[in-house]
Amino acid sequence: VVGVSSGYVLPTFRTTLGPAADRWFVVGGWNPDIPGAKPLADEYKQKYNTDMNEASALAYQTTWVLKEAIEEAKSIDHEKVNDALHQLKIGPGPLLIMPYSKIEFDATGQNPNARELIMQVQNGQLVTVWPDQYASAKPMLPFRQ
Repeated sequence: VVGVSSGYVLPTFRTTLGPAADRWFVVGGWNPDIPGAKPLADEYKQKYNTDMNEASALAYQTTWVLKEAIEEAKSIDHEKVNDALHQLKIGPGPLLIMPYSKIEFDATGQNPNARELIMQVQNGQLVTVWPDQYASAKPMLPFRQ
């Protein structure tokens, strides 16, 4: 079974379904087991007493993107910030927490480098299984015996 982000990435999905959630595949944009994510996820957990998830990771990433654009625009004027966003390029480093090669925006305002992950519930935990460079576990066949 495959779920797409939203509630499927939340711990309550796994705790509510218990063993029935095991081996579900979930498509999502971030998971704390991807390379480099653990320190930020641990800091978030310590500060807010809850696990960092895809929604909070996207909010965090968006804040950094907007901060960079506002600083570049030297204004909060909508048009100036929009222009700065279209010139912005964030590559690998401390400002990039999503599993993208970089953040930049095309003429339609989309980041062509955005990617999704495939995760799977294994033994009650949500683990990344694809793409290989972000995987913390191998996928398991969803069939039960």
